[in-house]
Amino acid sequence: MSRLRHVSGWPSVVAVVGMVVGMLGCSAGLGTLYPSEIEDAIRVAELSVERARTQDLSLAAKTALSAAEAKLAVAKRALDDEDGVAAHAAAQEARVQAENALALDAQSDAYQRLIREEARKHDDDAAELASARAEVESTRRAAQAIQSDLRLLRDQLDGFQTNAEDIVGQKAAAENRARELERDLAASRKSIREMTAILDQARAHQSDTERQVAALAQQVHESATSMDETKRREAEALAETRRARELAAAYTERMQAAGREEARDQALAKARSDARPPAPTISPEEVRSAGPTLTEWKSAWERNDMTRHLTFYGADAKGERISVRNGEEQRTRITHSQLMEAIRASDPAGWEGVARSATRAEGPHVVAELPYRRRDGASALYDFWVRKAFWDRSGAKWRIVREEWRYYDEVPQFTDR
Repeated sequence: MSRLRHVSGWPSVVAVVGMVVGMLGCSAGLGTLYPSEIEDAIRVAELSVERARTQDLSLAAKTALSAAEAKLAVAKRALDDEDGVAAHAAAQEARVQAENALALDAQSDAYQRLIREEARKHDDDAAELASARAEVESTRRAAQAIQSDLRLLRDQLDGFQTNAEDIVGQKAAAENRARELERDLAASRKSIREMTAILDQARAHQSDTERQVAALAQQVHESATSMDETKRREAEALAETRRARELAAAYTERMQAAGREEARDQALAKARSDARPPAPTISPEEVRSAGPTLTEWKSAWERNDMTRHLTFYGADAKGERISVRNGEEQRTRITHSQLMEAIRASDPAGWEGVARSATRAEGPHVVAELPYRRRDGASALYDFWVRKAFWDRSGAKWRIVREEWRYYDEVPQFTDR
């Protein structure tokens, strides 16, 4: 800073020296100088030098002050030597040098203010740079978090695929179990027929026994000597009756158990059927043929070409909103016009894809499933959004007949299945 003051003051010093030389040149033609004029010039120079000494001068101003002090000393020596012209000229130059020192100091203060302003701007730029670096670090951490989420999503995808294989194995086991149950049911029905025949035999035997008991009773009346035989036969008849009743009870219990087993298996099969999506009724070739249309539909929305995007919907296409909060779903059906209006009001710039879109067959439909995550700073009310469109072939073209929008209030552990 002192160096700046020193360098910037030299042009003014040169100008002042020029002025002094000019004054000296002019003084030769002024005529006779009176002693009082010379003393006044020296006194004015002393006052100017003293005023400059009282200031906290810059380096360049101090140099000019030193020159003024030297010229003042020259003026005083010239006065002592009675050289009035030299004394007057040196006094004038000393005064000009002292005033120049003050002017240089004022100029240096202006430069100091400018330098302070530049330093303040430099500090502001440094603060902005630090803020930008903090934002870059925050972005880097967010990218690492997204990569971690993606790894977790891939792991969950592997888990879902493993679960799918387990479900296929369970389905095969269930089908084997169903065939075994059908065989058991056939065996049970055969056993029931056999038990029914046994029961009929038991009933017939009971009728015979009852007739025998009547005959024995008649024999008791007829002969007291045959009492023991009659009691023995009656006991046998009662034992046969009890066995017949036991057989009938066992038959009834077996029938009831078979009915309960069959009802349970039917309920289990229905629950498993309800948990699975409808079995495809269209070929993989048809699914692949819909691929270019689905890609154009998705691309039109992402580039905010709503006019083109809406041409892929059937005239009767309807929708459904599914809000998921704390693991609970809230469903709302929407009409065709409401679906069209909701699509027009959607903002593609506020969403970013987070997983590969899935295309598959469900029943007679081709289903396209697109998962999106809300971008940072976007105005969407939900963290996660999955669009699921159901496509049907209409002549040579594919058209959407239904679309589901599933919103998640908190970001789930999502995979593309």
